[in-house]
Amino acid sequence: MSHALDVLYSLGGVASTVALRDRGVDANAVRRAVARGDVARIRNGWVALPEAPPDVTAAVRVGGALSCVSVLRLHRVWLIDDHVLHVRTNRAARHRASPSDRRAPLPATQPGLKVHLTLPSALPREIVFAVDSVPQSVLHAAHCLDRAHAVAALDSILNLGLLSRPALTDLLGGQIGRVAALLPLVDPGAQSGIESLCRLGLHAARIGARSQVQIDDVGRVDFLVGDRLVIEVDGREHHATQAGFAEDRRRDLALAARGYLVLRLTYVQVMYQWGEVLATIRGILRRGEHRWSGRHRRDGLVMGVERYR
Repeated sequence: MSHALDVLYSLGGVASTVALRDRGVDANAVRRAVARGDVARIRNGWVALPEAPPDVTAAVRVGGALSCVSVLRLHRVWLIDDHVLHVRTNRAARHRASPSDRRAPLPATQPGLKVHLTLPSALPREIVFAVDSVPQSVLHAAHCLDRAHAVAALDSILNLGLLSRPALTDLLGGQIGRVAALLPLVDPGAQSGIESLCRLGLHAARIGARSQVQIDDVGRVDFLVGDRLVIEVDGREHHATQAGFAEDRRRDLALAARGYLVLRLTYVQVMYQWGEVLATIRGILRRGEHRWSGRHRRDGLVMGVERYR
């Protein structure tokens, strides 16, 4: 394999001639690789291997780099799949092409494509690489997503260790308006995006809920409301396995033995039936069932077993 192909592979299969030149691949080597059919020109100043990721080559054809949630999804960040290609382009870009044909101009509206103009605070501004960095993508996603889904994504980013809390604060703290206001809502302890959305929904409804509370012989529960109402949120992955299902039931039984009231919510209930969920929780609160009763105390169930983060 030639040096040019080696370098192109190391760059993910798509690269600008500037990036290749900086790594010792001159224009003549690129031309030879194109002439042999080893690589293809996908845009002026950009080449790609035949097996390069389609989303990345499409982003470059448009005239930018893969960015925003399209990049974060590659890092397993929790996101709702919008089936849209997110591309960052520079404000000074003169020509934007179709994601499928570099010779065709980009229509005024292109289904399945969202073009982001490089934010004034984003660094670096120039597009040399085909895929934006995590910080660059996070910055654009914070502006792109609605508040709830932005917070869920930021929770996931911190939980996965893609950014530290100080790094996220440095990145978003200088932004204005709703983006900077996301920071106080972020919780790196959230185990899934659906848990994040539940937390935000409870907060918006002014229902006091402590998250990730440790209970003896049970482990951490997603939320504890009042003294004894435990709310668990079932994501799609862990809870779908046989082992996850069995563990959930063990926990439910242990909680019931200690006098806790368990409300287990599904993905569908949090996403699409939230009004019904809130009505149920409010009914429990109105009846005072979230508090220890005299009977619980007489039965010795109130032992101060919760330990909070």
